[in-house]
Amino acid sequence: MLKVFLLIKLFFIFILSMSMPVWATYNRIDGHNQNVVCKVLYVIDGDTIKCEINNVKKIVRLANIDAPEKRQRWGKASQNYLRSLLNGRYVLVSYAKKDKYKRLLGEVFLYNQSYSVNYIMVATGNAYAYKKYIKDKAYIQAEEKARKNKLGLWQFDGLLSPEEFRKKYKKYH
Repeated sequence: MLKVFLLIKLFFIFILSMSMPVWATYNRIDGHNQNVVCKVLYVIDGDTIKCEINNVKKIVRLANIDAPEKRQRWGKASQNYLRSLLNGRYVLVSYAKKDKYKRLLGEVFLYNQSYSVNYIMVATGNAYAYKKYIKDKAYIQAEEKARKNKLGLWQFDGLLSPEEFRKKYKKYH
């Protein structure tokens, strides 16, 4: 059963990577961003990882997305999905700044691959496009498509967005 699940998951990732708009699949790295390669030590939640950069541990917050909180419905599933993509692997992090918690805020790419893990999380229904901060319409389109196809968290009606959940249940984040 596990082998079937893994095969289906790999097939889905392949199909998804083939269906992304071309301009969304290339590293959107420009002169304003710093790019670092790091080894993912572990996945904190569906939009945050801890990795090692030059023997220094850093927290990276995936930009443009907002994943459900761990105590929220689909929160653990989102975390597990990101873990299945990244745990123990090398990634390229393209970032321009740090957030208010001093985490690197960036786009994450599997090392030597051209697709955005951030985008994959939204396109598979494992995270919301973070419309409050987003600049890339590809994420909004990916969320709309995932919602239409009832992928991941979109199979449930009436879920609070992570931001609404944090406001309502301040003690849980």
